[in-house]
Order: sequence, then C-alpha cells, then structure tokens
Amino acid sequence: TFVALGPDNGMAPDGRCKAFSAGANGAGWSEGCGVLVLKRQSDAERDGDEILALIRGSAVNQDGRSQGLTAPNGPSQQRVIRAALSASGVSPDEIDVVEAHGTGTSLGDPIEAGALAAVFGPTRRADRPLWLGSSKSNLGHTQAAAGVLGVMKMVLALKHEVLPKTLHAEHPSHQIEWDGSGLSLLQQARAWPRDVARPRRAGVSAFGLSGTNAHVVLEEAPAGSAAVSSEVQEAANGAVGAEASSPLIPLLVSGRDEAALRAQAGRYGEWLSQHPDVDFRSVIATAALHRTQFASRAAVSVRDAAEAEEALRALAEGRPHAAVSVGEARGESGKLAFLFTGQGAQRIGMGRALLETCATFRAAFEEVCGHFDELLDLPLRSVMFAEEGSEAASKLDETAYAQPALFAVEVALFRQLEQCGIEPDILLGHSIGELAAAHVSGVWSLKDACRVVAARGALMQAQPAGGAMVALEASEEEVLPLLTDGVEIAGLNGPRSTVISGDEVAVLALSEQFKGKGRRTSRLQVSHAFHSQRMEPMLEAFGKVLASVTFGTPRLPIVSNVTGRLATKDELCSAEYWVRQVRSPVRFLDGVHVLEAEGVRASLELGPDGILTGLAAGCLSEASQMQVVAAQRRGRDGSEALLAALGALHVHGIVVDWNAFGDLAKLPVASLPTYAFQRQRYWLEAEKASGDAATMGLSDASHPLLGAATPLAESDGFLLTGRLSLSEAGWLGDHAVFGTVLLPGTGLLELGFAAARAVGATSVSQLTLLSPLVLPAEGGVRLQVQVDGAEAGGGGRGLSIYSRAEDAAEGASWTLHAQGALGEAVAASQDAAAESALEVWPPVGGESINLTGHYARLAGRGYGYGPSFQGLREAWRVGNAMYGRAVLPEALSESAESYGLHPALLDAALHVLTLAQVEGFGDGSVLLPFEWSEVSLAAQGARELRIRASVERSGEGEALAHLQLADGHGRVVAHVGGLRLKQASEAQIREASRSEAQHLYRLEWRAVGLNEAGQDKPVSDAPPLIVGGDGALAAALGLDHAESVAAVVARLDAGSAIPSQ
Repeated sequence: TFVALGPDNGMAPDGRCKAFSAGANGAGWSEGCGVLVLKRQSDAERDGDEILALIRGSAVNQDGRSQGLTAPNGPSQQRVIRAALSASGVSPDEIDVVEAHGTGTSLGDPIEAGALAAVFGPTRRADRPLWLGSSKSNLGHTQAAAGVLGVMKMVLALKHEVLPKTLHAEHPSHQIEWDGSGLSLLQQARAWPRDVARPRRAGVSAFGLSGTNAHVVLEEAPAGSAAVSSEVQEAANGAVGAEASSPLIPLLVSGRDEAALRAQAGRYGEWLSQHPDVDFRSVIATAALHRTQFASRAAVSVRDAAEAEEALRALAEGRPHAAVSVGEARGESGKLAFLFTGQGAQRIGMGRALLETCATFRAAFEEVCGHFDELLDLPLRSVMFAEEGSEAASKLDETAYAQPALFAVEVALFRQLEQCGIEPDILLGHSIGELAAAHVSGVWSLKDACRVVAARGALMQAQPAGGAMVALEASEEEVLPLLTDGVEIAGLNGPRSTVISGDEVAVLALSEQFKGKGRRTSRLQVSHAFHSQRMEPMLEAFGKVLASVTFGTPRLPIVSNVTGRLATKDELCSAEYWVRQVRSPVRFLDGVHVLEAEGVRASLELGPDGILTGLAAGCLSEASQMQVVAAQRRGRDGSEALLAALGALHVHGIVVDWNAFGDLAKLPVASLPTYAFQRQRYWLEAEKASGDAATMGLSDASHPLLGAATPLAESDGFLLTGRLSLSEAGWLGDHAVFGTVLLPGTGLLELGFAAARAVGATSVSQLTLLSPLVLPAEGGVRLQVQVDGAEAGGGGRGLSIYSRAEDAAEGASWTLHAQGALGEAVAASQDAAAESALEVWPPVGGESINLTGHYARLAGRGYGYGPSFQGLREAWRVGNAMYGRAVLPEALSESAESYGLHPALLDAALHVLTLAQVEGFGDGSVLLPFEWSEVSLAAQGARELRIRASVERSGEGEALAHLQLADGHGRVVAHVGGLRLKQASEAQIREASRSEAQHLYRLEWRAVGLNEAGQDKPVSDAPPLIVGGDGALAAALGLDHAESVAAVVARLDAGSAIPSQ
C-alpha cells in the first residue's frame, strides 16, 4: 500500500486524512484491526447481554468497470446506500449522521458527498441536516479495518451521546456544493442525546479499492436493554430463592499463575471500589460464566461487594482471608469423592437454611421425610427443627431419629449437588453414612433405603443401655495386643486415632492404660456401645428387614467400611454384608488410603458438619495432593457453607455448573476488568558496540555500564570510562522523573561497586549524589568514573563520577554527578554476612500494605517507573519498620550476574521508602536518596531482594534510613551503614529535572563595558572585596567584606567605587 499509493499517487504529504476539507490532499495510511461481536437481539436479551447497538440493515455492491482503482463511482455509492436503507426499513430522513468513507482526497470526497446529497438531501430541512464525519481524520486510513472502525465510532457515539468532531476540517472543501445539499460537516463535537420520540440512527460507509461498496445502518439499543427484567430477576434468583438475602455463589478469580491471580484480584477489588452502585449479582455471574477459568484460582465467598473488596485486597496482597479459597487446577482433573458423615454429627436445625434457599434440596428432603414419617413415631421434621432444649429436640440424640435425620440431610445434599452438575467418582461413608452412599449409588430405592435406615436405628435404640466408647490416641497395632474380653475396636479413624467399644468397665480400664502412657483419650457421649458385641442381639432382626428389600446394581464404586477396600457388587447387594457392617469396626483410615490410591483429587463431605473432613486430613499420606472439603459447617449458614464448599472444589479443578444456582446466565454482563496480563519486555537489547579495549591501550571494564579501564600514569589513580544510551540499555528508559529519563541513584552506586572491584576496595565508604544524570532520547552520554590514589597510611580513595553529552564540543565541561570514597568493609559487617533477620518471610507480626495502584500513584507524583522498575511485589509494616520484597523482571534476570547488585532491583526494593511514615514529613513531600555510607556487597547477581528499612528524622529536612538487604532465601546480599534522605517537594523535583534537562545550554561569560548600564564608575585601588561567608576570612586578611552579591550591587547603586578584585 505504501509503495503503490505513496506520496506520488494519493498519499498526503503530511500523512493526514483531511476528509471533506479544503486542504484535502491525499490519504494518510495506517493499519488496524477490530472485532465486533454479533448476536440476534432476541438471544442477547434472553442471555442478559449488554446490547451496544442494533444493525438495522446493510448492503454491498460493486461498481464494475470504472475509471481506475482510485476513481470512485458516485451512482454505485447511491445505490448501495438506498439498498441498505431499504433493507433496514427506514427512510433517508430517519438517519441522523453518516460516518463517511472520507479518505481526504480531492477526487473521492466530492464524489462521496455528492452521492450522500443525492440520497439524503431532498428530504432534509435546514434545521436538521445530515451530519457528516470521518474517523480517518483521527486514525488515518486503516485499510481493511476502516469499515469496522467506522462502526465502532458510531457505536461509541451512541453510547456517549455525542457526535465526534472531524479533524482538519476548519475550512470545508470548496469542491463540494454544501448549500442545499442537506449535509453539514462535523467541524465541532455535537450532543446527540436520546429522544423518547424516535431512536437515533447512523449510516456507515466503506468503499473498497477494487470497487466494492458497503453501507450499514445502525440504531441505538432499546432503552434499558442491559437492565434485568422482573422475569429475568425471578429466574436468576431461582434455586437460591427470591429474597435479597439469598446467598451468592462465590466470586471467581483466576490467572495463569499466582502473580496473575493476585493482580487480577487487585484489579477486581479496585474496580468494585470505583463502582459502588453495581449489581453485585451481575458481577459474580460475569466472573463465573463470562471469564475464562485459568489454572491458578480463587473463590471469594462473601455476602456483598463491600466484603468482596476486603477479601480481594487480602488475596492481592497474599494475605490469608477466611472468605478466600485458593488452589491450582493444573494437569488431569483427578477424581472426586463424596464422604457421608456418621452418627454424632447431628444437630438441631441442620439443613434449615438449605430448605429455605435450595429448591432441589427441599424437594429431596421432603421426599425422604415422607417415607420416614410412615416408619417413625414422630415426624422427622418435628424432631430436627424442634426448639432447643425441648423434649422433641432431645429425640435427635436418640439413634432411632439421629440416623434417619443424617440420612435425610445427606441424600438431599447429594441431590442438590447432582443438580449443580457435580457427580462423584467414588463414595465413602462412615457407619450410617455408608447406607446413604449405598442408596445414592443405586443399591436400594429411596423407599427401601428408608426402611433399612429406620430399622437399623430403631433396633440399635432398642438394645439395653450401657457400655462405653472411647477414642484413643493410638494405632491399631498398639491397641490390638491389649484387647480383653468385653472390649474391641469399633473404628479406625486415623493413623493414631482408634475407637474402642464394649462393656464400660473393660473399655475404661483400657483407656486408663493409654492415659498412663501420656496418650490423649476421650469418652464419646453415646447411649450404646456401637460396633461391638453389644449389638449382637439386633442382628437377626435386622437381617430379616434386609431380606425383605430389593437390591439394585450400584452405579458408583463404594469403599467398604467392613473391609477397607472397594466393595464388590456381591457384597453390597447381600443382606449378610450389611449385617456385618453393624458389627464390624469402621475402617475409615483404610478407606481414605483407597481414595488416594484411586487418584482422588478432592473429597467433599456430605453431612451437617466437617467431622470426616478433619479425620480424612489426618489420614492422608505426606505426599498426598487430595483436598478435603466439607459441604456444611456447624455455626455457619448452610447455604453459604455449601456455596463456599463448591468454590473450594472449583479452585481445585472440579467443574461446577454455577448457572444451576439461579439461572445466572440471564443476568446482565458486568464490565469487569479484563485479564491482568503479566507484561514482560521482549525487545531484543541492542548489543553494546565495543572494540578490543587492548588495541587502544586500555583494559576491559567487565561491566555492562562501562567499557574500558586504565590506571593513570605517575599516580595511584584509576579511570573507568563508558557510554550510556537508551538504545543499548533500553531498560534505563523505564526510570523517568517528570518525563525526563534519569540514571537511578542505584546506578551511580553500582558504578561505585565497579570502581571498588577494579582497585581492590571492598566498600563504597561514602557516595554523595550531587546532580541527576540525564539520558537523552537520542544518542548517549560519556561516563568517567575516577578513583584517586590511596591516601597515606592506608586510608580510603576518592571517587568521582562524571558525564558529558557525547556530541558535546571538545573542551566542554563535564558534570559531576556523585562524589565519595572507597575503602574496606567494616569487619562487623563481614562477620554478620550470614545474618539478615530476613530469613522468615513474611515478617512476623507484619501488617500487609496494599500495593494495588501503587505505581499509578507514584506516576501521578512524577515518577515514571516502567516495567523494568516495577519490581516491588510485597510490602509490610512492622512497628516503624518497612519490609518489602522486590523481584527483577525476567527480561533482566539473565544479566543480573554481570552486576554487583542490579540497579533496577535495588531501586525497586527502595520503593518501600515511599510508603514510610516519618515524623515531621508531610504527604506533600518526598524523601530522596542523597548519600550512601559504608555499603559493601556480600553476594552478587541477586534476582530477588528482601529489604527491611527503618527511617528516622536526622535534621531539618533530612532523614536517615537503616537498611538490611537479603536475597529470596534470606541470605545477606549487601551491608548498608546508612542512607541519608533529603526532603523535596514535587515542585522542587520538577524544577530540578527541568533545569537538568536543559543540558544543551552552555555557561559563557561575556565581557561587558563598565559604562554599558549607563554608569561610568572608576575602578579604585581599594583592596579586593570578599563576598559571602561569615566575614572571618576577610577580617583575618584585612580585606573588605560583603554578605552577598546583592549587597555589592547595593553599594554600587549607592555610589561606592568598584573594587579592584
């Protein structure tokens, strides 16, 4: 395009499209792409999508043979516009504006304007012209994307209710007959408000180079198209109830890695704080249904947006929060197990919240209760939801009611989860819980299962009271040899958790033996000694009940309590097995090991509390990746607990049908922030041009910022030289102050480290930063790092760092940026090389600081930190001390070994100082590094830094920072004696950077005649005049003294003679 249609064939000399302007002289070429998402209006309304605009109709035609590629065909343009209007069912006077093709050529614009006038002009009134504009005046001719750009412009114009100004059109083209055309050029932006009487409409034209013409008619979206209708809202409440207090599904957040997850959480939290009136249900629906769920996941279970903000902030900062579940969903999804709780977990009111909010749970529960009510003396609901402390409530602790109640809750939970699309791969129950597992697997119908459960509970309840059960802190192997008559093992709940059951005297005697060994024991509050010989009398009767029911084929595998292995079909479908199950110990520990061996990734406990969840966690092997989650928790709203559990499953890769909770797909889509990309710099750094320093009589400086080095003749001095430019060290361009790129102060310190290594010193004893080193956008600067000879007696060596623009004239002055001294590291620092007090991370007792938007706030204060310098990942406050963790961007990490301590990394770590609260310094000022003292390196090439900084006021406008620096493992990287900071207001920083940027100016003295100012004062023979100081030197020398230049001028104005010197 640029070759075929260049400056000699249709391209504007200045590269600008001046559409419909008198100055039109060709197109300005650009490139672009655009995406429009199209959907039937009815489908979009059904799905709750935000509708931006409607396409009323469109048309395409071809002008056939014409005068050439660049010669438009006016009649063909008319025909395509008329066809589009006809397809849209609208008349020309119903169009408000046309986004024209408008390339800005002296040939094409008049032809297009003539075609528009022919179609729209006849029906136009003078007070209501057809407004005309072209986005090519803003973005140029984007070629293949020009048409879609025009559509986007008009959609945005509809949204913002304004018609944008067409640029470069101050003087409309004289080749167009504007008068009587019905057209008016948009020379200024114009309001385009909604009108209840008629919809706003726009036409968009796009004409291809080959002669293909297209025109589209757009119409504003129906008023309130993004609002939720009452019908949609009712459907959205669906299974979770229509009350405003209905629990919400978790707010889902994800990223490709942990850093992206935390960044995304920060963006969501910030967005919520900026949109306090947003419909939070739409937010969670959008996050669940309209966002990709990446591998690093979090589920935030909260009641409203305010709670979400706090939880998201904690997630972004890496702090634990009770409402946040975090996990990884990488690789194979793994299997899901359901655990069914056993007796002892029952409680009054269990399941009440789920009955009120979950329709499927309610229906399943009512069906179960209907069967039990035919088998029990009291209706099950009247017992489960009796008033606390009442006689009916006490029945729930009786086995005859406890077991049916648990069965009812567990089966109803299973059906609710089934409706949410959550299907287990394997089942494991505990005692009565195994019967619930058998039913949902298909071993019994619901009616038969209720008969078996009711009979089991009633028969156990009918046994003589007495006996005891005790939980021991001991393994099965420890307990077996000590068993005596009357006591046996009833359950294996963990590697060191065994339950014994039997006659009270025998059970308590064995319990005392273990208590004597210092083991923990706990007597269970039960009415009977279950899973012991005391259950023998009920077995025959129970077997008869089992013989009367019908067994079906199990569709889901069940881990047997009796054998601790996967149960066979023959076992599960035999009465004998279930009789043994009453009498045999519950081998729950073995069952959990089977789940691990079967590849279970997560387990979900179905029951009124997380009893088995705690037991299962204690059974897992050290290398196990299995997650244990409870569907209900005592003391927590049942609906909220269930949804939080589903969130926990989701973060570990279990697929959940979130739309099952209220048809959330019908809620409008919220404009949540898009993905928080973890941006990296992929530009290839230009290799530093360098010759062989040896051929120039120099040595290689062996440092990325320096080129050559040489000792100075006739002295002990040393000189290092180099060249800095943004083309060679592009990362330095990410460090700017008020738009001026500066070498960071840490870069000057790094040059000090390089100088120290070159002369055998081990410490930068002192380095005072005197003036900023400005890096030009083009070209570079020359560096000189000068090291003086060693002082007598083994003292330090002076250090000076200079620069000069590389295009400066020979003889031009050099700028001194830093001055100090090199020496030997303090012995105490060397002895403490292995100690940093930063090994423990995060710091104990630390208050996490939210860094969301931190660099944006710094940018508002003039600090332009680009990606290379945005390395601060965490910040903590412990008392008056600040802690931070900084990471070197991946694009720079390979070069870390070449530096003593990479300037970008140290600079990022020092950003914690911007968060420090120092007494006497207001928010309107900042503290800038001014002087380093006693800095020595303990290690090189760090890619991550931990920093501890405490700042104290040390004088008027000054502060002293005490720093500790360690790597990502807490090992010392550098010792810093101190860092002096100076207070500076934003105005001072801006003025300093502005004055430093005037580096092309030179200071020159121009001789001025003494009488040029209109005065002719004689030069006296008086002694020289000393200006400034306190006058002591002048008095000692017997000379005259003036306090300042102003005082000298005042003397001259008063008529004093001009001093000789």
